[in-house]
Amino acid sequence: MSGGVRIREFVFTRPRLRDLSAETETEQRRKITELERDLASVDELQGRFVYYFNAFSELLSAADYENNLKKLFTAESQVEDLKQQLDDALGAEEMLVQLTERNLELGEVCKS
Repeated sequence: MSGGVRIREFVFTRPRLRDLSAETETEQRRKITELERDLASVDELQGRFVYYFNAFSELLSAADYENNLKKLFTAESQVEDLKQQLDDALGAEEMLVQLTERNLELGEVCKS
């Protein structure tokens, strides 16, 4: 190949290479823009996930609170029932003591 042919070939291919390079650069910029949009979408989804996860955690905590509150009310009710049973038992014991004393007194009266 002669020097003139090479120069001619270079002169004709250079604009095509420049056009190809410009097309490649434009395509790369388009892809970068698209990737930036995708990244923004991922960031938004991640933010939503964190928000809903925290909200769900609070709901679980609220459910645990409600459950524990119900248990507390049940335990308080049971304590009140047990106090009433204790009062009834103490009253019955007092009555038994009184009846025993009266029975002994009546037994003394009958012997005399």
